[in-house]
Parts: sequence; structure tokens; C-alpha cells
Amino acid sequence: MLDIWDMSEKDKVFYFFEGLKPWARDKLYEQRVQDLTSAYAAAERLFDLIGDSQDVKRHQSSSPGRNKNSRPSSPKAVGGDKRSGKDRKPYQSTTENTWRRPNDRSPTKRPFSCFICQGPHLARECPNKVDFHAFQASLIADSDDKSNRAEDEADLVNGGEKTRIGAIKYMSSLQKKSGERHVPTKGGLMYIDTWINQKKTKSTMVDSGATHNFITEAEARRLRLRWERDSGKMKAVNSITLPIVGLVKRTTMKLGGWKGPVDFVVVKMDDFDVVLGMEFLLEHQVIPMPSVNCLAINGSFPTVVPANIR
Repeated sequence: MLDIWDMSEKDKVFYFFEGLKPWARDKLYEQRVQDLTSAYAAAERLFDLIGDSQDVKRHQSSSPGRNKNSRPSSPKAVGGDKRSGKDRKPYQSTTENTWRRPNDRSPTKRPFSCFICQGPHLARECPNKVDFHAFQASLIADSDDKSNRAEDEADLVNGGEKTRIGAIKYMSSLQKKSGERHVPTKGGLMYIDTWINQKKTKSTMVDSGATHNFITEAEARRLRLRWERDSGKMKAVNSITLPIVGLVKRTTMKLGGWKGPVDFVVVKMDDFDVVLGMEFLLEHQVIPMPSVNCLAINGSFPTVVPANIR
């Protein structure tokens, strides 16, 4: 019954308890067992302790002077009992409800055995007990993950990787801080401090109107970036179409406490050195917040990057 796949964990523990003897059930209730794996382990520990206590009682009930070569001192036994040893009835002690033969030796005490590591100690004294409980917790976590795996696969097909928006917890405090300043708004462009190839750039602008990430040829040479030749073209607003110089693929860029790979298109520009466009905002899940002068990056490493408007 415990192998029924759609039975809940509490029902399995309940039916397991019902199959135990009353004294064993009370012992497990005292230990506050909550899952089936822990109930199995606790029941095994109880049976180990019971077997050890019975061995101790047998050892105490045996007479210290009796051995294999001892003979009974009664005259009837000395006179001779012609019956074979097979026909003799077992001797029953009057003090203990334990059956044994008169010519048996005192039973040796069974050594302790830990069911976790098979060592010569009790399970409650096992040095690997912490690892065993951690393994039990991992089994429970795996069973919970299996139940949610189908939903996660559907989300990956429909919406891609789930968005991690840990940095949004700062938005309420940022909005409150922005409302307390009462600073008149002014127009401008958003700039941030960036490091590319472990060197600080001259100026980096965040522009949601740009389709890609752009860098000038002079700035790329100063930062010692390597690019590949490409036959593509670029057209800015109110300007003619110009060929691009090349493509810089997956170079490392750092923004405050965030670091990640970024692609750049090397072009000729007059007013800006580096422009981060929609390609950067979508790939790393970046939210520009000009009202509080910052960027909220909600990708693999959520963080908030300060910015300035000028």
C-alpha cells in the first residue's frame, strides 16, 4: 500500500504507524516523525535497541558457574538417567521466562551495529548521522521537484527562462526617495560608468531607441578590442547609410557590481563613444529608471547600477 504513487506522504506515515505494535507506535510519536523515510529509520533503531536489551537479559539470567562440563548435584541425576539427550525436556528457569538447555553455554553479547555506516555503535551516536538526514531531505526535495517538472518544462517552451527580478525589491524605496526630493525634471540622456576589457570607457550612453550596441573605432582601439570584418551597414536618423567597421563578439563589460558578456558593432560616430541599445536591455533584462537615476538589472545577477542624466 505504501507504494501507491498518488498517496500523500501523511497517509503513508499514518498507514505505517497503524501496522506497528502499540509500544512501537508510541515511541515514534514521541520522536515526532513526519515523513516515511524517517519513520523507517526510527523503527530500525527501536528494533536494534530491543535486540540488545534481550541479549543482556539472557546473559544476566544464566548461572555463572554452569558450563558445558558441569553436572547436576541431585542424587537422582547421579544415580543415572538412561534416557538419551534427545528425549530430555528443556530446562525452564523459575526466575526468568527464558528457555534454555542445561548444557548450553552463556550466550555471548551481540555487538552493536549501526544501520547507517555498519559501525560498532548505535545509530543515534553515528558520526554520519548529519549526512544521513541531509540525504533524507534531498530525497524529499527530489520528489517535490518531480511534481513540478512538467510545469517548468511548459514554461520553458512558452516563455523561455523564468525572469529573476530580485532587484525589484528596491523599487519601492527608490520611488519613495524620488518623491521626497521634489527636484524639477530636466531633459537629457542617461549615462553610466562602464569598464570594458578591464578599462574604463570615456562615455557610455543607454539608448532604448538604438537597436544594437555600438562603439566607435577609436574607442575600440583604445580598449584593445578585437573585431571581425563584416559587410553590414548602419543608418542613423536623418543620415545616410554607412558601412560598419566590424563586430566585437562576447566581450566582458562591468557595470557597478554586475559583469556579463556583450556584443558591439564597431561604427563611426561623432557624439558618443559607446551606446547600449535594445540588444543589451533585452538580453540581460535591464530596466532603465530615469526618475531615480539608475538601471535595474534583473538577469542572472540582479543588481542596481547608478546612472546620471546630462
